[in-house]
Amino acid sequence: MTRIPAAVLIRKLQGAMLSYLIREPNVMLRDTLFAYSRFYEHLLPYRKSFALGEFRQVTHEFGAVIRQLNARFDTHFTEFTHSDANVRECLEFCRLRETDSPTLLGFESGLVTRDQVRGELQSVRAAVPREEPEAWVPSAERERAKEALRDQWLQPSLAQLRDRAELVYHKFLVG
Repeated sequence: MTRIPAAVLIRKLQGAMLSYLIREPNVMLRDTLFAYSRFYEHLLPYRKSFALGEFRQVTHEFGAVIRQLNARFDTHFTEFTHSDANVRECLEFCRLRETDSPTLLGFESGLVTRDQVRGELQSVRAAVPREEPEAWVPSAERERAKEALRDQWLQPSLAQLRDRAELVYHKFLVG
């Protein structure tokens, strides 16, 4: 059996769901809760087969996730250095993601190098309208939008789905 180095991102339920609803406003919260549970429930039997990156760790100490990958798969990926310049570059890649650039998508998949994507950044930047909201990038506006969704989050009719998703989140972390 070939072991392919893989990392799975997991995020606390409420933050993940509200962020997704901001990004995809036409999707129902009920559907996102169901999809979250189903996704991680299907991965649970394979939990020991990949590295796990909790959202806060991925966004603030990604080098630790790379160390986990290297240790688990005996690889030698370069660790991410959490510097202002590197974080700015990551946020720019996130902002440009909505262009569906084959170069950026290839970079996300590991098929395009960082140097290759940097070489094509100017043409990718030109494809993003300046007035577009930056739906992939953290901002005060996104936090206000999440706050506006909290009443929807607390609907009693969603309690069972929230509980199911919370349970799978905790099982996944303990894995």
